Amino acid sequence: MTNVKKGDLVVMHGDIFDSSAATFQQYAKTDADLIAKIPPNITVEQAATVPVAIAAVFVGLYHSTGLHLTPPWIHEGIGKYKGQGIFIVGGASSVGQFGMHPDFFASAPH
Repeated sequence: MTNVKKGDLVVMHGDIFDSSAATFQQYAKTDADLIAKIPPNITVEQAATVPVAIAAVFVGLYHSTGLHLTPPWIHEGIGKYKGQGIFIVGGASSVGQFGMHPDFFASAPH
């Protein structure tokens, strides 16, 4: 693991199907690629809202219960929607803020 070190404050999205990787506990396990270091300019409480906001955007855009768009992290989705607009309802909300940054999603590993 190179992105964090012992003592760093981190945030992750819990796994509801694996109690050892769930949240609301002192220690949890997850893949190193699925954690992010909390920047010094936000509190732990603020950072705790990030995973659920991102999950809501993913469901709304890419899941079959949402728009079911082709995600940019699979081959068929790379550049598929380039130059196209999208209307984000509630853009001032925490979820809307993540949805309004297409480069955030386009930077997902390919």
